[in-house]
Amino acid sequence: MKVRSRSRTSRRSARALSPSSPRSSTRGSITRARPLLKSGGGLSRSGDVPATSVASTERNHGLRSTTLKAFLRRALRILGFPRASVSLVLTSDERIRTLNRDFLETDRPTDVLSFPLADPGDLEDRGRELFLGEIYISVETARAQARAARRPYRREVAHLAIHGLLHLLGYDHATAAARRRMTAIESRLLREAAPML
Repeated sequence: MKVRSRSRTSRRSARALSPSSPRSSTRGSITRARPLLKSGGGLSRSGDVPATSVASTERNHGLRSTTLKAFLRRALRILGFPRASVSLVLTSDERIRTLNRDFLETDRPTDVLSFPLADPGDLEDRGRELFLGEIYISVETARAQARAARRPYRREVAHLAIHGLLHLLGYDHATAAARRRMTAIESRLLREAAPML
């Protein structure tokens, strides 16, 4: 499983690992045999793939899990993955710090972490049912970033969820060109999918 973080410090730490380390990667990738979260969202229509789910260990500040699930499903449809699913976990700085430390060896909170579980080759068949992975968002960091940017908390969570979702689909921002591409897709998805929030 690859772990992706939006935090620049996390990427630097991942790159600083020794080349012989199994965690070494320029993209902050880490292999893991099983998912961290057992999805509580049930199964998809066919029963093969977990359905899109949203869990929260923190107060959501007016964001309903049903609204977030619908938002994620809409974003997946726009991206051309109408039958794919993800798990989104809204959590605390403390929990995301633990994940960041355990998987990226960076002992500090970050805003969003992604744990891709789909094989990159499976992404080529966009019509199949596929569980893409898990996205963790720190509610505390999202609130602080929303205040600093003077934007609604809902918009910040939507942006972080989209960012995490794009990482699950293999997008990255390791270069300026990749960052521009990812930012353009995020902007489009925020325009097209986020108004429902």
